[in-house]
This record gives sequence, C-alpha cells and structure tokens, in this order.
Amino acid sequence: IQLSAHRIHLSEGSQFEGSSLTTGGAQVRNDFQADFFGENASFSLNGLAVLGGNSQVFQHVTVHHRTPRNGSRQYFKNILSGQSQAEFSSLVHVWRGAVKSDSVQLDRNLLLSDTARVWSRPQLKIDADDVKANHGAATGQLQENELFYLQRRGLDKNAAKTILTCGFAEELLN
Repeated sequence: IQLSAHRIHLSEGSQFEGSSLTTGGAQVRNDFQADFFGENASFSLNGLAVLGGNSQVFQHVTVHHRTPRNGSRQYFKNILSGQSQAEFSSLVHVWRGAVKSDSVQLDRNLLLSDTARVWSRPQLKIDADDVKANHGAATGQLQENELFYLQRRGLDKNAAKTILTCGFAEELLN
C-alpha cells in the first residue's frame, strides 16, 4: 500500500512540472493539490499507471486558480489488465477574479481485460469570466482491426498487442 500527498504552492512566475508512474501495488493513492498565489505561473502533471492482477490506483488532483493569468495541465493514462482498477478524480476551481486562466484535464484509459475497471471524474468549477478550460476522458480496448493490420505484416497477436500498448503509453514516456 502506498499513499502520497503533494501540496504545491505557486507564486508569481513559478513553474511546476511533475510526473507520476505507477506499475503495481495492492493500493496506490496519489493526492496532488496545487494552489496559484501569483500571476503567470504554471502547473503541469502527467501520470501513467500500468496495472495488472488486483492492483488499484487512485489519482486525485485539485487545482485552485486563485489569481489571474495562470495555466494548468493534467494528462493521465492508465493501462489495465486482470482485475485492476484505476480512478482519476480531478477538480479545477477557477476562483472569482482569476481571469485569463487556462486549464486542461485529460484522462485516457486502455482496458486489456473484461474485468479491469476505471472511473474518470474530471471536473471544472468556474467562478470567473474570460477563462479557457476544458476536460475530457476516454476509455477503450485494443481494436481488432488494428491487431489484424499488424498481424498481416508478420507479427503474432501478442507482439501486435505489445506494440499497440506501448504506442498508447509512448506520449507520456517521452
């Protein structure tokens, strides 16, 4: 069991870039909270979880845009097999007066078994005008036509699955 809590306080002009990699564990919980206390600061957090068996990961992120002209980015991916489970729960709160804030939340999930489960909850609370904020989540499985394409080029099914799975994770690994 692994529990971690991170509190990030961003003053004027500061930058935070973080990455989270989870490759197993009975239960893993990563809790991030970022607070903007000055203008022209940025927060970027990427997360990748590759889980199998009965592993569980819970990614909880809260970002408070308290001041104007700040940017936040969250990009998480999960690759789940067996009976593993993942949760992405994120809240971006743009406070009154935090104009020109810019926020993106994305969660992408690849399920490699019928018993793996994922919950995605990107949330926005916007109390200011003149902001850019978007969020999204997608969950899917490997497509038979993609596997077929690679198999027609001489790869066996396991190699094709490996290539497609690695391709899914590559963006965050780079």
